[in-house]
Amino acid sequence: MEEKHIDRLCSNLSEETTSGEAKAFQQWRAEKDHEQLCQLLEGLRLNNRIEEKAEELRPVILADIHRRMDNENKRTGKTRRLLAIATSVAILIIGGGLGWFYGFSQPNEWLQVSCAMGVHQTLQLPDGSTVTLNGGTTLSYPQQFGKKIREVRLQGEAFFDVQHDPGKPFVVYSEEIRVKVLGTRFNVEAYPNEESVTVTLESGKVAVCPEGSQIECILQPDQQAIFNKETRQLKRAQANVTQATGWIVNDLYFHSTPLKDIVRKLERQFNVRFRITSESLANTPYTCDFTDDESLETILAVFALDKRFKYRQERGEYVIYE
Repeated sequence: MEEKHIDRLCSNLSEETTSGEAKAFQQWRAEKDHEQLCQLLEGLRLNNRIEEKAEELRPVILADIHRRMDNENKRTGKTRRLLAIATSVAILIIGGGLGWFYGFSQPNEWLQVSCAMGVHQTLQLPDGSTVTLNGGTTLSYPQQFGKKIREVRLQGEAFFDVQHDPGKPFVVYSEEIRVKVLGTRFNVEAYPNEESVTVTLESGKVAVCPEGSQIECILQPDQQAIFNKETRQLKRAQANVTQATGWIVNDLYFHSTPLKDIVRKLERQFNVRFRITSESLANTPYTCDFTDDESLETILAVFALDKRFKYRQERGEYVIYE
């Protein structure tokens, strides 16, 4: 870097600081080796490949944001999810940008994508597999998969469409379990605040194994594995894949579902907060399906028809009471 750039930096600092701070900086500068300082500042410049990549992606990212906003406006006529969409995209851009930056200096850096409440996010992994994230979900994955295994880490809920590769198993590490596959479509629900972890298989074959155990539960299509985090029991059951993956298209299915679990799903779907005032009400089961992207107000009105609870908005949250 030319010396005039250093002089300009010193001049800016002198104008923005007190006289004593400026003198301290000048003294510090005199004590340091000029060449090392130049190398340090030069090192802070972005790599040309990053700048070129950012320029390539700029129109794609902006087009994607506008597409998402247009879709949300057409489907719901509301704007409460738009900020969440922009936040989710921003997190993806920032996370990806940091991944590119560190990827040049630290080979195979892990990337992390977080999906905001109230929206879904679909991304493509290095092997061409795709993942759709539900609201409040975080996925971590390497820039490049290893030669013998493809590993990702999940906190929350996601639907995986994995590219078939017999020589390189795909493994999902989530809340106290791991799911091993070769190529398949499946859903993993593993939120930290949920009592269980559920893996639902649409096609292919997966092996589900609790952390620290050598016992695997092999799933066939239309089956699911349910792991109770408290009892550490793993069981296999028949599954309705349409219901288990309905969240992808904003469908909601509740069959004898406790109200406390229902409101958690509504929080993720609509980016809102709930508070249930009694434990007995929180454990009250409900059965109802919503398959037309219904509004939150419509869903709450339907649940309240049987008079078992009332609700009101208070200080930025929905309060449910008897």
